[in-house]
Amino acid sequence: MKIAHFSDLHINSIALESKIDETLFLFESAKKMGVDHFCITGDISHNAEPEDFETLRYILESFNLLDGDKASIVIGNHDIYGGPQKPEDIFSFPQLCRDINYDKRVEIFTSYCKELFENFVYRPVNKLYPYAKIIDDILLIGLNSIDRYSMKNPFASNGLIDEEQLSEIENIFKEYGDSVKHKLVLIHHHFNKIKTPTSNMMHYFWQSVERQTMKLKKKKELLQLFKTQNVELVLHGHIHENNCYQRKGIQFLNSGGCFNNMKKGELFFRLIEINKKGIDTKLVTLPFPVKKRKYVRQYENDFTMDLRVEA
Repeated sequence: MKIAHFSDLHINSIALESKIDETLFLFESAKKMGVDHFCITGDISHNAEPEDFETLRYILESFNLLDGDKASIVIGNHDIYGGPQKPEDIFSFPQLCRDINYDKRVEIFTSYCKELFENFVYRPVNKLYPYAKIIDDILLIGLNSIDRYSMKNPFASNGLIDEEQLSEIENIFKEYGDSVKHKLVLIHHHFNKIKTPTSNMMHYFWQSVERQTMKLKKKKELLQLFKTQNVELVLHGHIHENNCYQRKGIQFLNSGGCFNNMKKGELFFRLIEINKKGIDTKLVTLPFPVKKRKYVRQYENDFTMDLRVEA
């Protein structure tokens, strides 16, 4: 089985640097490579705008991926709260976060890809996370790591897996852990330390702030649970880096930099191949020499019409 991992697409349907063209290109490339399942680990939208989620839905539909057996998704902080656009927005952004209805935003996000939430073997009553799917001999668990706004979480970018969700995850492992061969987890937040770059002063400024505002709370408890239950692979994003690392014998893949921190004219995604020998992962790097919007033009008429109908 082949799984493609994407994260932090940050689709911005009203901006020049929309990432729509790049997303279409990556999805098309993955399909051509015979990928069986697509995993997207949050921050699909940049500003939590309905137009961004409509765009995502159209892209999934274009590649016949509006099917829980073909794609899985978890939410990111930008999908609920958006994010500051300029350095001066730091001062007003906490107020914007405070005024957002967290539960309503989670429902809105889910409504645009509801087909991906219909084939679970496990989901708590009246809640969306954590969920569990069984695909072939793989137990795939999706988590919501987005913490609610608070004075201790002023930019709403810190993560949390609370005791209630931890308990539900334990129930999933107890009920389905022995009936599968492999266990994979999808989560937005990272488990490694952020490295602050020094070459770009703007990146340095933002990541200096983010180091204090992008932490995952209760990370130790979650890691211990993963280790105890023999989780083999955790897919995440959140920080815009491409890396592969291990914690407590568990492999972690970050595809948070699909469009960032790569050479100009290159895009990438993570390809996971699962077979009788085990799990093999590799970075797929693709040249992207085409002019902006070449791929969007292929779908533009239908795309525009769909958005008009939705509106």
